[in-house]
Parts: sequence; structure tokens; C-alpha cells
Amino acid sequence: MMDAAPLAAPLPVTWLEFTGEMVKERVRLNWQTANEQNTSHFEMERSANGGEYTRIGRVQAAGNSANIRSYEFWDETPPTGVLLYRLRQVDIDARYSYSKVVMLRNTAKSMAKIGPNPTGGAVTLQIPADWGSSVEWRLYNTQGQLLEQRSKMVSGNYTIDLSARASGTYQLTLWKNGELAQKEWIIRR
Repeated sequence: MMDAAPLAAPLPVTWLEFTGEMVKERVRLNWQTANEQNTSHFEMERSANGGEYTRIGRVQAAGNSANIRSYEFWDETPPTGVLLYRLRQVDIDARYSYSKVVMLRNTAKSMAKIGPNPTGGAVTLQIPADWGSSVEWRLYNTQGQLLEQRSKMVSGNYTIDLSARASGTYQLTLWKNGELAQKEWIIRR
């Protein structure tokens, strides 16, 4: 009697390539497959610390295909520093496998967002997550006089109310860890 070795199940995806590149302040991920069997979708995962990955998106897979398939995904808000990306390919039956890891370095300086500008009253200040926990803003008039300030802020959204201020131009300076990080002119109508 002959012993038969179990047949290996075919791989659900034959990877051709997986690449990433910085495009301005965003990351573009591209990948190609040569063969897909019972694939459901791809999940894009990112790590900024080299160990813990977070799901940042999902792209529908072809399902079954013997043709070369090309896919693309944009990471619109990558943090600064060294970033690791990988794809998690998920089958219809919920089994999964991982692609190789792509490493990128985001050296773009993250900026706070301030708006609307010009304003009729209040502006929203959005502090990026990678600015840390020692953020301060200072509001000056055009003569350089300090009008208002707030310190010990963390990432998130804050409202700066200018409705009691006269119409004109004001300078908002943003400080992180004691260093000037950004200057913006705000117009109060």
C-alpha cells in the first residue's frame, strides 16, 4: 500500500509586486497579482513603530482571476518618520495571508490646519497627532502685541474665537516643545 502525501492547496494569490512611494505629503501603494483564487479583499496596514500594525483601508479583490490585476491605495494622512506597510489578503472563507513589507520614510513636515480664513468670528485649529503634548498658540496684532495665548494642548481640534476682535489681520504662531513650528496670518472680517 502506498502512502499518498496530501495535496497542497494552491496559494490564493500570486504576488507580482508591492511598492510604495511618497507623493507630496501622501503615500501611494501599488500592487499586482498574477493569479487570484477566492479572494475577497485586501486590507492595507501601516506601522509607525515597527511592531504594531493598524488597518488604514480596504480594496475589493477580483475574486477569481488568472489575469494580471493592478491595485492602488492612497494613505492620505501618513505620520512622519519611518513607516512600514503591508497588505493582508483575505479569502472568501476569511483565511488570510500577508504580502511583503514596504518601508518608506515620510520626512514631510506635518502642519496644523487653520480655517476658515478669512473668518467672520471663530477659526478651528487642528493640531496633528505627531506634534506631541506640548503645543501652544499665541495670537498677535500687526504691531506685534500678544493678545491671547493657550498652552499645554495636545493633538485635536480647538476653536479660537475672534468674534470680539476688531476687523483686521492677526498673526497666529504655533509652538511645539518650545520651538516655533508654524506662523499663519488670519484675516478677521
